[in-house]
Amino acid sequence: MKKILFGVFAVLVLAAVAIAAERHEGGRHMMRMHEHLTKALNLTAEQQASAKQIHEELMPRAESLMEQQHQQREELHALLDTANPNPTEVGNKAIAAHATRKQLKALHEDGMARFSALLTEEQRTKLEEMHERHGERGHRFHGFGHGPDHD
Repeated sequence: MKKILFGVFAVLVLAAVAIAAERHEGGRHMMRMHEHLTKALNLTAEQQASAKQIHEELMPRAESLMEQQHQQREELHALLDTANPNPTEVGNKAIAAHATRKQLKALHEDGMARFSALLTEEQRTKLEEMHERHGERGHRFHGFGHGPDHD
């Protein structure tokens, strides 16, 4: 049982490190992604304005959820750093963090659906092709904003 819990904790710690690094780069990543999509999809000024509006609507909720997730990770680390971590408390905190990640994913998917609805059929096809190309290299192409890579 201890080996299983240790394995789960190791995965959680690695995921937390990856998410923290992504969060730090989030602002710069967003600017580069916006510029890339504008050029690659040849977005009109109207599409750019609408995409910006979607982003501005979703970001406060996303930032709140990211902060919540950050707090949950810190609490999880604090629990794990004790001499004898309580598996129930650790498990409950991991479940709560997972639920928050799922909320972030749903928010990201909503943003992607709304962004995609702005596009012409040709632009949607190109966006999907870009997503598939980036996926083949082991990366997720978020397209609109940044979101969780996994459940």
